[in-house]
Amino acid sequence: MGRPAGNDPVIARKLRTTVSESVPELAAEIRVVAEQGASDEVLADRQSLLQLQRVVGRATEDGRDAARMDRLIAALREELRAACDALEEHPERETTPNEAMAAHATLGLRKGTEMRPLRGSKNRPGRLTTIAEHLDIRVETVTHGNPSPLDRLIEKIARALVWRETEYAAEELRLAQRAHRQPAESQLRVDWVTRFEDYYRVWTPIVALAVDVRVVLTTGDSTDPDREHFLIKALYYYSQYVTHLQDFTEAHGGFWFLADAATDQRVANAVVRIGHEGPFTELDDSFLRKRYKSAVELVDWWPSESDSLAEYLDKWRKWVEGCLTPQPAGPCHVHGMLMACDQFAVGIDQSWDAVVDWYPSARSTPALDLVRMRQDRRMEKR
Repeated sequence: MGRPAGNDPVIARKLRTTVSESVPELAAEIRVVAEQGASDEVLADRQSLLQLQRVVGRATEDGRDAARMDRLIAALREELRAACDALEEHPERETTPNEAMAAHATLGLRKGTEMRPLRGSKNRPGRLTTIAEHLDIRVETVTHGNPSPLDRLIEKIARALVWRETEYAAEELRLAQRAHRQPAESQLRVDWVTRFEDYYRVWTPIVALAVDVRVVLTTGDSTDPDREHFLIKALYYYSQYVTHLQDFTEAHGGFWFLADAATDQRVANAVVRIGHEGPFTELDDSFLRKRYKSAVELVDWWPSESDSLAEYLDKWRKWVEGCLTPQPAGPCHVHGMLMACDQFAVGIDQSWDAVVDWYPSARSTPALDLVRMRQDRRMEKR
């Protein structure tokens, strides 16, 4: 499970700056590629797409090589393929419908569609036919409606690009954070590895809890069995969290000794807020700890029909479902806990990155002079 970027204000502000291109802007450029095909000439004029950090990083070996238009085009084509694949969990399977395969056909990236126009003629079928086959709809409906199935597919490709760019930017920040080291010598002689092993025993269920609650909030259908599955699993991780937190408190007195005093306080505050925002009393937490210790494995812990856990599960369900939207306008206890979980996770991650000394340094993403690069490319082709 990867580390989330979290709600740290510095990281959030950096990501908003780094991922500068909005979904509509990227979608507009993707639409041009869909209409005209992913040829070198078409991709060379897509300014927003060419300046995605993943594209620039791949083309320049993270700033080690000079930027060249031919390498940027090749990197962009690979990034578009990756964004298309991201639309399905198993894009390579010949399933129907298959949005990943339809997206490849939309951009002319799939074998057999590279040289075909989007809209065909009597003697030359276009890519719309292939798109319709992969979406399992009639070809005349692909471009019908506002938005049409093609419009929605293009937007999904753009969102996949933004999501991948956000992941890349978050990793950039982590690499930059690792450049800031703790002093090599300290009179406290802290065994950092052992200390952080204890921290991450608490970190792991917190991150899993936040992930599962967010899945529940984004599953609109209350009858969806997956929603109940993740709801129960989130309670399991909460039980694991309060158990490991008590173990940590008994072993270390609840002393969060991290990279700096401000982070110590943020992490301690996050722990307090998780307990405050949740639906359970201290007595409830005691029951959940006892239940977890008696059945550590998820399969053994999972509630049965006549289970004493049912009362706590019902309280947990009502608490989670009290939040009806993934992005509430006003105060919300569920999102308050999620923010505290993210604050805790980021605080631990940043402190670990500041302590260790064997990670690589931050990557470099060079700025591009696309106008000059296009001129150089035209001169080379003469």
